Amino acid sequence: MTKTNTHFTIIAILTFIVGMLLFLFGTGFARNYLGDFIVIIFLYSLLSIFSTYSPLKKTIFLFLFALGIEVIQAFVILPTGAITELTLGNTFDTLDILFYTLGAFVAYKIEYKIIRKTY
Repeated sequence: MTKTNTHFTIIAILTFIVGMLLFLFGTGFARNYLGDFIVIIFLYSLLSIFSTYSPLKKTIFLFLFALGIEVIQAFVILPTGAITELTLGNTFDTLDILFYTLGAFVAYKIEYKIIRKTY
């Protein structure tokens, strides 16, 4: 395991734990928006562990993926339930897009500023 993979593994574990705590115990702003922010960093970390894509490609892919999920929520009535809510959310919200964007930006910056120590 490379040093970069070790960093991203630690970030993935921490963001998974925080995300689950927000899902199980969070309310209001924390659950609705910080969860969106955290999940993008979690997914970025997983993608970084298992791929060699550039940071920019990972950032764009995850943002478009999250945006796609949000668009689906706008046009499709999703079934209710914990699994659906955890994986796809439940309602369209433009603030979700803002927090996906912020999460993608922070994940990108983490890779460059902390892990790669370049830029």
